[in-house]
Amino acid sequence: MLRARYFIAVAFIVSIGCTQRAAPPVTVNATHPIKNRKADTPQPVRAETDKDDEPATPSNAEAVPSETPSSTDSEGPGPESPPPHVERFLLMAQGGPVLVEATLTLDGRPLRDAMSHLVDALLADADIDGDGRPTWDEVVNSPEFKGGRYGNVEADTATEAARMVQLYDVNKNGVVDRGEVPRFLTRNAGGSRPFSLTSSNEFRGYNQFDSPTLRFLDRTRDGRLDAEEIAGATVRLRARDADVDDILVAADLANSSLDASPGQMSNRRRAAPDAAYLLNDQTQWDSLLYSLCELYAYGGDLDAGSFPHRPALFEKLDRDADGGVDRDEIQQLAELPPHIRLEAHFGTRPDSTDSTDAEDGYPGPRLKLTSLAEELQADPSTIAESDVRVSLEIPGTELVFFANDAAGVNYEAQAQGQITTYDANSDGYLEADELPNGLPGVAASFEVLDGDNDGKLHLDELTEYLRQRAGAALSQIRARAADEPDALFAALDDDNDGRLETRELDRAAEMLRSLDADDDGILASHELPGVMAVGFVRGDPQQANSLYVVPTVPNLAGEDVPAWFRPMDFNGDGEISAGEFLGQIEQFTDLDADGDGFLSAGEAGQTRVE
Repeated sequence: MLRARYFIAVAFIVSIGCTQRAAPPVTVNATHPIKNRKADTPQPVRAETDKDDEPATPSNAEAVPSETPSSTDSEGPGPESPPPHVERFLLMAQGGPVLVEATLTLDGRPLRDAMSHLVDALLADADIDGDGRPTWDEVVNSPEFKGGRYGNVEADTATEAARMVQLYDVNKNGVVDRGEVPRFLTRNAGGSRPFSLTSSNEFRGYNQFDSPTLRFLDRTRDGRLDAEEIAGATVRLRARDADVDDILVAADLANSSLDASPGQMSNRRRAAPDAAYLLNDQTQWDSLLYSLCELYAYGGDLDAGSFPHRPALFEKLDRDADGGVDRDEIQQLAELPPHIRLEAHFGTRPDSTDSTDAEDGYPGPRLKLTSLAEELQADPSTIAESDVRVSLEIPGTELVFFANDAAGVNYEAQAQGQITTYDANSDGYLEADELPNGLPGVAASFEVLDGDNDGKLHLDELTEYLRQRAGAALSQIRARAADEPDALFAALDDDNDGRLETRELDRAAEMLRSLDADDDGILASHELPGVMAVGFVRGDPQQANSLYVVPTVPNLAGEDVPAWFRPMDFNGDGEISAGEFLGQIEQFTDLDADGDGFLSAGEAGQTRVE
């Protein structure tokens, strides 16, 4: 490490020795690439109106800031364009529910198209005798489907085949009807739709009064932070920085010995309302109303004070102005203008001109914030956006939306690995006698894999099988909403990148004082803002836990900075502190145009070679 720092210092001194500041210097606040949080002037965001006839962008909206992609970046649907795939759900956030509407695309098309095309392909393959009427008998007796080519359940015996028909032939007519296919492809009824939403109440409430960060800073163990504990927060936090890199993650502050009994917590969690509800023709409105009453009215009836941070929503729901909301009125949630509109793009992006897929440079998913209701901007709210994360501070809650995609599997590489491993005679393909027990991890027989029936399993045949087997999982987007486990850590994490870095550690006491809502010098758990995360993911459902992890946003992504900047930024937080700087203090002072004790990418970029 010392040797590396020496060479970085030498490189910097050589480069800076023949440079001078450009005149006049321009101060660029590039502390973090996605936002300048807690700015004196709130960022303008697109305001939402009461009109609901324009699902993408209201015509009288304010301009979206340049760093916030606008829904008007591309032309609206033309006369030949299919209608967008829009899903609506309700987040049970602190201070009142939040209506969210998400437009979903896959490979630049409405999400629903992907599953529809997969159904078309299966129906065509299922019609083995070509009479235009595919039957379940054809399916269960076809080697193609027995081998699970579509990711479906394999049926190797007559008993398994009969059980499959009984399970998936819903109307018992023996015919493979279009509506029955998604269940067959995805192996279950609940996950058979292109989009699904689940939620977890595991940390509901606990992320505030049982915050691991709060408990770590609370040296007196009285459940709150007094003035002395707040003042000493920076020193105490730095004490947990074992590798002295000025980076802490939430796990560094967790202390399982202080956790409550898991059994007691799980019982309470089961009794709590869900964190989110999907709003569509399947919504159980009685259940939703009950949950709203439980969460926001302590089991009583909803009234004007139930949504303290969302009063306008209550007024809209109280259609008869009687001071309450009943079951019929609550159904207006399916039609009212949403508080938040997002776009979630997976696969080839709609604004991309190339057709690269996951195996050939697919750039990953993208989230876009397209509108934010005026009601959520009552207090200056902050917005942080990157391709895979959108963070919002709204009254009473911080919301984090993120996207993860596990579609980037190189099926050709997987197939090549299998062929290389089992190709005994090294002729570049597999023969049946080289696979006496079949191909490990692949249920299909050799005859099924050998698409052209030439007795040779070539790379392209195995690649196509592996890709097609994953087709159902890659044609769906799933979402999950949950409260973040540590509300105080999230509040201290000023740039929402999942880490506490140099500047955030230095400002810890200041941030804690700002959270003291009643200005009594004591920070109590109920004063912490709620934090909820909503993840949109694609991939194998068996990988759910690994997919629903908020991604870290890379700092300085795509920024043009001097060659010496990145290696000198040892903790990768996008700026260089005085402790990281390897030049002379006079050089640091000269480069630090705003005098804040940190060199941003913008400040470093103000140097030029003579």
